[in-house]
Amino acid sequence: MNVARPLRLATMLLLFAAPLCADETPAMEALYRGVDTLQKRDWKGAEKQFREAVDLKPDYADAYNKLGQCLFNQGQSMAAVEEFRRATTIDPRLTEAWYGMGFAYENLSSDVRLKDDEKTRKKLQKTQAKDAIAAYEKAVAISPSNDVNALGNSHFRLGVLLRDQALHDATDTAQANLKESIGHSEEAVKLITDFPEAYNELGRSYDMIGRYPEAIEVYTKAIEGNSYYAEAFSNRGVAWWKAGNWDKALEDCRKAIELDPKFAGGHYNFAEVVFARVQELRSKGLEGDRSLIHVEAQKAVDEYRVATELNPDFFEAWYGLAKAYQGYFDYKNAAKTYQAILDKDSKQKKAKALLKALQKEEAGYESHMPKEYRSDVKK
Repeated sequence: MNVARPLRLATMLLLFAAPLCADETPAMEALYRGVDTLQKRDWKGAEKQFREAVDLKPDYADAYNKLGQCLFNQGQSMAAVEEFRRATTIDPRLTEAWYGMGFAYENLSSDVRLKDDEKTRKKLQKTQAKDAIAAYEKAVAISPSNDVNALGNSHFRLGVLLRDQALHDATDTAQANLKESIGHSEEAVKLITDFPEAYNELGRSYDMIGRYPEAIEVYTKAIEGNSYYAEAFSNRGVAWWKAGNWDKALEDCRKAIELDPKFAGGHYNFAEVVFARVQELRSKGLEGDRSLIHVEAQKAVDEYRVATELNPDFFEAWYGLAKAYQGYFDYKNAAKTYQAILDKDSKQKKAKALLKALQKEEAGYESHMPKEYRSDVKK
């Protein structure tokens, strides 16, 4: 689910297709005052001006669009959707309003007015991505030349949502969604060349289909656009790992958590790379080099643990932590970690299966040990 953030304002107010009549001038003046206030991030003050504009001119699409932005930025996503819908009903070619509607749909379940309504939030979560995609597709279908910013952002969000669908879809539709996602992300960076988030998103999609050199290239562009972009550094580190360059992988992953020590995903990716490195060293017969294996394995454990502490609901990190313990033959802590997953969510079938396999592995491991060191033999 996308995290709500202020809607990106258009680089300039859309020029009106036709001049307003003399008696509509007060509405236009209210709109301009509202835009000025909106740019100062005074959401409530701007809302007041835009409401005045639509009172004076009930078919004022631009004012409804800006009113939707104000409401969204105050956390009122549901009300924002309604204002964006009014704008597009009046002017179906208003791309910025279609984009705003899509973004508001993405954040519908986080509406401040639903803070204590868990039932409604869960209900909305089932359809909000679908509704957002429909709105963004409208923006793309219109494809005007006078609002490149909204068009580029619509392509960007479509890329994100379709990639997310591909990640959670095991059918043939997943490949089609991923291909379409890449197309939208590529279009986004063509329309807005200075768009680090879109480059990062495109890299993630390339990564998913094994196009690692291209992923590294676009992650680099994201970093060039924002040298403090921790997520792009982390993602590029993973791409370097998959491309076989351990030094650069570790360098980028380390840089990511230096930039943002509270980035759970960065600690998780760092742990994944370190643990993969441990496994490679073992496969090369370096198991006897305990000084190296021990330090690296412990580093993986530490990074996975930090990820779980920063985000207790980060199940991939919990599974990684258990995997690292198990790979380090620390069966006791591995079992505790799988149990922690089940305590959080008893429906985690994967954790149940892995815990059972762990217990079997531990029994086999201990059967080769002298009796005095075995936990299943009474002393």
